[in-house]
Amino acid sequence: MEDIHEIKPLLSLAIPWLPLLIVTLLLLCLLVLLGWWLWRRRRRKQQAPPPPAPVQPAVPPREQALKALRALQTDLPPDRFYLQLEAILKQFLSQIHHLPVQGYTQAELLDLLRRQGHPPLDELPLPALLQRGQLAKFAQGLLPPEQLQADLQAAQDVVQRYTLRH
Repeated sequence: MEDIHEIKPLLSLAIPWLPLLIVTLLLLCLLVLLGWWLWRRRRRKQQAPPPPAPVQPAVPPREQALKALRALQTDLPPDRFYLQLEAILKQFLSQIHHLPVQGYTQAELLDLLRRQGHPPLDELPLPALLQRGQLAKFAQGLLPPEQLQADLQAAQDVVQRYTLRH
């Protein structure tokens, strides 16, 4: 019985749990922080703004109106011709005065222009143009093509004279 020995005591597995837990939490936090940083970096690359479009010089309202008037055809029916003519003139005046005059009636528009005072409406054929436009649109006034051509020329004159004085 000499080869029978006492039972050996249990091995001590005294692992330092607290330092191991702290190191594990720190590594986990670092992994989360790294993942967040990579996610933000990737998202920023995906949401990068497009390169700015080349800046084109703004076309002055006078030039826009004159170009539109040159493109206006006098062979249209008078009501359509005057609708387009009035739209061009109102767009021009809207850009000059920075007011939404497209929705104004003829009386409201003329009243606004009288209050603005420049240039005096007496010197411009604008009221007569608008009046003939009303006749052509609502009274089905038959106007000769020569009158349409003359009114187109008068509208160009209004645009040129209005911007020179403005």
